[in-house]
Amino acid sequence: MSDIYSGTNLRELPGFNIILPAGLISGIPNLIGIIYVLVRTLTRWWVTERSLSMAHRVPFYMSVTELNLLCINYINAGYSAIHGETLQGTACKIAGGVTFFCVTVNMALGGLLSFMTYLRICKKRFYNTGIYDYKFLSIILLISLTLTLIGVNEYGPNKFWCYSAPTDPITPLITIYDNMWIYTVAVVAINFGGVGNAIIYIIYENWTNKYDSSFKTDDSLKNSDGSNNTLVLNSTSGTFKNNQDSYPQIKVHNSVTIEKEIITFSSSNLEISNQE
Repeated sequence: MSDIYSGTNLRELPGFNIILPAGLISGIPNLIGIIYVLVRTLTRWWVTERSLSMAHRVPFYMSVTELNLLCINYINAGYSAIHGETLQGTACKIAGGVTFFCVTVNMALGGLLSFMTYLRICKKRFYNTGIYDYKFLSIILLISLTLTLIGVNEYGPNKFWCYSAPTDPITPLITIYDNMWIYTVAVVAINFGGVGNAIIYIIYENWTNKYDSSFKTDDSLKNSDGSNNTLVLNSTSGTFKNNQDSYPQIKVHNSVTIEKEIITFSSSNLEISNQE
């Protein structure tokens, strides 16, 4: 691990009063966008009592990864802003590793979704992602964990926060080019993920969830089942039975027996001759 920034008074570095406040402030609209998508998605799932389609699961997964990244960023950058130095020792290594893992999960999720969309649209290939998409999520976690473990010895202080050291070949260019505005744009861009996800969600789903069409479909099916006396054929006994109750019988000569509801009259046997 590189110790070039360990114990450094961050308040003496150029851009301290711009970079960290920019990251913390931009996290507020990011959090609002994340909560908005999570609440709408969970509300839809709760109200409809149905499994969510992939079109609704994708924004949900993106919001979860953005929330994880936002939380670790607030801990990481918030400590630096308050104390004027990064977390030290093992705490900094853990914060740096977790931050790197969350970033990688977010990027792997976007990349894998793009690849699956390409296969579905362009190649007409469909893959079963398993119950609760466990196959899909397992691939993402495996990729992220592998990349995180590769640089396990390189996590530590990285100027304004704990991340991967500048000497780590996996570290993004942001940690290599030491420029105040690059850092500022980077921390703001990282916090734009939740906002962008919410904007796209609103574009395709409007401002509120619409349940009218699904409810009408359900109601029509229920009404159809309730109003029509569905007759089920019993192949072994040669009878039709209503799917709700047992009713008085009307016999058909040399044919099958039909059961039918008689409300005002008592049951009787009617002999009906066959007519060609």
